[in-house]
Amino acid sequence: MNLHQPLYYYWTAILPPELCELIIKTCDPLPRSTGQVGNSEFGGKGQLLTQYRSSSVAGVNKPHWIYGLVEYYAQLANQAMFHYDIQETQVIQYSSYEAGQEYTWHRDSGGPPDDKGHIRKLSMSIQLDDPGNFTGGDFRLRNADYLEIVPEEFRPRGSIIVFPSSCQHRVCPVTSGVRRSLVAWFLGPAFR
Repeated sequence: MNLHQPLYYYWTAILPPELCELIIKTCDPLPRSTGQVGNSEFGGKGQLLTQYRSSSVAGVNKPHWIYGLVEYYAQLANQAMFHYDIQETQVIQYSSYEAGQEYTWHRDSGGPPDDKGHIRKLSMSIQLDDPGNFTGGDFRLRNADYLEIVPEEFRPRGSIIVFPSSCQHRVCPVTSGVRRSLVAWFLGPAFR
């Protein structure tokens, strides 16, 4: 586990390939839809805007053992770096990007609070595929100066990255193969 001050916290290849395969086998059969832009869960209206986001997604509903995994790493990252008041985990999303698909620059936060007054505070992504099985699909962040950062530590299979939901990020176009990941958001009371 390592810290990239002050933007993100990560673990490189922390999950073994067997666990990544189990997650893929568990999530691949779930019903999928095309990823939307906007957050319909918080009262916003999700829209199908393929010029910004083109991927297939499936929700991993509670209760599920995958929540224990992502919440464990979210707590470690939060204790080590962010110190946010986190009170719940939003529905985990299993994402799949095929050749030609991407998600352009965006933030995971900014919508209205949910009915509990909670907002997205931390975002997490877990890399499930071996990067030798796809090309493109790089995960990138922008810092406060809008400088683009390519977290190479996150590219290996089984790597985890945690960052503030207000941080701009993207998934570059996949040019061949398939890139699969788990994405999770951790919520708490609005900042004051």
